[in-house]
Order: sequence, then structure tokens, then C-alpha cells
Amino acid sequence: MLCSYVMLCYGISWAERIRQALTVKEDGNTRYRAGSYSGAIGKYRTAMSKLQQQTATASSSADDDIAVTEPTDEELHSINSLLVDCHNNLAGIIAYAHSIL
Repeated sequence: MLCSYVMLCYGISWAERIRQALTVKEDGNTRYRAGSYSGAIGKYRTAMSKLQQQTATASSSADDDIAVTEPTDEELHSINSLLVDCHNNLAGIIAYAHSIL
């Protein structure tokens, strides 16, 4: 998991991260409609993780040469919208689970 996170942070643009997160979120929606709630939860969490801001935890010299860019205002808007969607979808699953218990 850490390796894929580091690769994601250093090797993929924000636009690509957003595109990947949207695809994963849509897969979560498909799983939700099919009744696979645990599968949907996993997809929403994965989508959110693709949008996390990179944190500087690596200390190797190879990582020091790689510049990390900030998202543009438009990308930030897309990121925030996707995060809100994923959180709302997770809340919907939790509410549904409580209603049937």
C-alpha cells in the first residue's frame, strides 16, 4: 500500500489522480446499486485515498529530486467535490445499514 501511495504521489499528475478517483468512485456506485455494500465502501475509500495530499515522509535522496505540485483551483474544486461525494455515499451506506438492523 505504501509503495502504491508513494508512486501515486510522485508519479501521477493531479488531473490523472482525479480521473482515477472518479473511475473508482463510479465503480463504487455500481457496486452499491448491485447491493455489494462492502465492495462499495472499499471503492469509496480507495477513491478518497487517491486524492490525499502528498506528505513528505520519504527520506531517500532519490525522492528529494522529485517535485510535487499543488493542484490548481479547478483541480482543487474537483478534488473537494469527489471527496464530498465519497463521504456522502459512505454516510448513505451507514444510514442504510442502521435502518435495516
